[in-house]
Amino acid sequence: MWLVKYCGSSNYRPQAESLSAQINQHFPDTCEIEEGTAGQFELFRNGESFLRVIGHFIDFEDVKNKLTEIGDDTMF
Repeated sequence: MWLVKYCGSSNYRPQAESLSAQINQHFPDTCEIEEGTAGQFELFRNGESFLRVIGHFIDFEDVKNKLTEIGDDTMF
């Protein structure tokens, strides 16, 4: 299962919803969103931090690149 934690006070929710929708569209695992800590925009996979990018919001290309990097690109 995937989880996007986002900063609610900075209005990161639209970006979290977009990323979650893309993950749900392309992968069999579900993705949910949850308000996190101040400034947070982080993707978790099976309860562990999977991806956090400094300087921009995580997008689906970042997720695919990370999966390829770790050798788990059979999902797409």
